[in-house]
Amino acid sequence: MKTAGFSLIEILLGIAAGLILVTATALLTGRAFNISREHTEQVRITEDARVQLERMSDAIRDARSLDLTGDNLSSYPSEVWLQSGKDYEIQFYTNLDEDSEIEQVRYFLEGTDLKRGVRDPHDDQSEQVVTVARSLRNVSHARPLFRYYAPGSQAPLTTPVVVTGDVERVEIILLIDVEENQAPGAAEVSTVVTPRASDVVLGSPTPTPTPTFSLPSPSGTGF
Repeated sequence: MKTAGFSLIEILLGIAAGLILVTATALLTGRAFNISREHTEQVRITEDARVQLERMSDAIRDARSLDLTGDNLSSYPSEVWLQSGKDYEIQFYTNLDEDSEIEQVRYFLEGTDLKRGVRDPHDDQSEQVVTVARSLRNVSHARPLFRYYAPGSQAPLTTPVVVTGDVERVEIILLIDVEENQAPGAAEVSTVVTPRASDVVLGSPTPTPTPTFSLPSPSGTGF
């Protein structure tokens, strides 16, 4: 009697099929792992962005106009709470650390990083910049990071805002995506903030009897 068995070709074909099955399984498992990892990372950076959105909102909500001339008014552009209003950058006066002095704060996008700069309003060289959030895709998706609204208007002002004193509220939009064009896709967190103290005029952090800098007049014609 002959013993039934597999030929060499059949054995080789079986090994090849097994290798293909193992490779396919490994690829699917690896892809599933990557998707899970990207989803976890997306959730993490989105939550980080929510925290920063709250901090940005608090800072803008507590914005102050700054009396630089000692006249108890904020008549000049350099005294208005909002100093610069652009699509991807905002600069304003606020009491960020709740001490006795006012800081000039700047939030801006650099690549996909959201950064915050803080400086003394009287010292242009004192700015300290830190990264507060990553993987923001506003620029690549053509979505402004900031929108500015005049009182009673639902249409955003044209940027950059020329007359910053016209701004009553600011919309903040953070578009977050850990890996573009891949699952799970971009997440958006946003809010609208109205500075509740924008009409409060504070004294200069380092008051002087006579300002040592030149300020334009409200009409732009000089003193």
